[in-house]
Amino acid sequence: MKLHRILLIGLVTRILVIPFFAHPFDVYAWYTICESIIQKGPYVVSYFPPMLFYTFIPIAYLYQWASTSLAIKPTLMSSLPTQLNPYPQFEIEYVPGPIFNILAKIPFLLADILLAILLYKLVSGLGLSQSRAEKAAAIWFLNPYLIWISSGWGMFDSLPALFTIASLYFFSTKRLGMAGACLAVGVAYKLYPIVFLFPVALYFLKGSSNRRIESIKFFSIFLIVSAVLFFPAFGGTWSLSQSLVTGIYERAGLGLTYWSILLTFPSDFQLVSYLSTILVVLAIVIVCFLLRRLEFENKIFDLSAASLSLILAVFLSYRIICEQFFVWALPFLIISCIEGRTEEILYRASSILALLYSVTNLLFPFFLLPIAPWASDMLLAIISALGISTPKPGAYTPRLTLGTGTLGILGTAFSILMLVTVIETLVWPRKRIVKTLLPRKLNELLLKLRIQVE
Repeated sequence: MKLHRILLIGLVTRILVIPFFAHPFDVYAWYTICESIIQKGPYVVSYFPPMLFYTFIPIAYLYQWASTSLAIKPTLMSSLPTQLNPYPQFEIEYVPGPIFNILAKIPFLLADILLAILLYKLVSGLGLSQSRAEKAAAIWFLNPYLIWISSGWGMFDSLPALFTIASLYFFSTKRLGMAGACLAVGVAYKLYPIVFLFPVALYFLKGSSNRRIESIKFFSIFLIVSAVLFFPAFGGTWSLSQSLVTGIYERAGLGLTYWSILLTFPSDFQLVSYLSTILVVLAIVIVCFLLRRLEFENKIFDLSAASLSLILAVFLSYRIICEQFFVWALPFLIISCIEGRTEEILYRASSILALLYSVTNLLFPFFLLPIAPWASDMLLAIISALGISTPKPGAYTPRLTLGTGTLGILGTAFSILMLVTVIETLVWPRKRIVKTLLPRKLNELLLKLRIQVE
């Protein structure tokens, strides 16, 4: 499929989803950021890392103009039936409507589009065929999971992913200053792109003295741009570092991880928190040890594989891996699949699991709250038909139910796929583990469904 057709199909799909769907808590958080910009001005940074705050500055003033001109107001959560409030304990005050959804999600939409084009240019620039470059763009931009996270849910993880891959792209074209600047912007959106620094440092150390001199330019630009971007929000650093250990969620384990099993029975929250932190350190040390094998003969492929492995080391150890975090790994996993290092079934199957987890963790009807003022009866009927009980405020108590059991199974299955991905990426590249383990008939069925790819 040609690139322009890929972009057209993906764009139309997103346009149909963007206005009417939103995660109630996260999009409310984006609304509060915009409100703080209007009330306090754009100089009082109310979000850390700060880049999303900077991104929302024009969105805030554009929404203020649109809401004033069209006499639009957000819906009060208290005006809706209590059955439609999925998080009473989070005290969500407003449900922003379709206009806010459209404006707030524009940067996420642009990030999806630009990253599709970047993947196309990156793969074609590495000497692979045009069909492979088009495939890389297609399995990114037409991925239902990605469409749901950025355009339905309303999360911004495509933005740090975009700037991380942009850094990799400029690295491939030897524009190291641009590579360092893009990586700094990515880190200013979410801190995870900082893992890219370790494989980059390895690449420079294993090269000639000229290559090490080049490293000064890359790291200098990265540090300068990071200092400029983070300086206005420096006060948020300590609180974020504390939350990484203790957690900002009331659950011991949650998300795309085997730790989701802890949703089904009580556990010692503090013990789990510190055990998880120790496992993160151990997993990263193990992966870093394995990365020493890489010779960086194909520097972009090896840098991509190293970055993917470091991200997955966190996925396989930290106790909370929110559904949208998988977006971090998607571009690197695509490159690994296109190269032939990793089985494509790992990309497709893990995307399906992540999508299923995201609409099970917060049940699908609650994503439709932007249309609740006109369709509350329909939403109540759906909730009643599904047998969803009315949420109650108060502390969460882990217990085995159909929902928590399903999340535990999905999270564990996802972790298994990520473990196989790390093995195929670092330990046994090009080893077809899944194809070897699955029965022939099942492989044939997966091929017909285009989940397994020869």
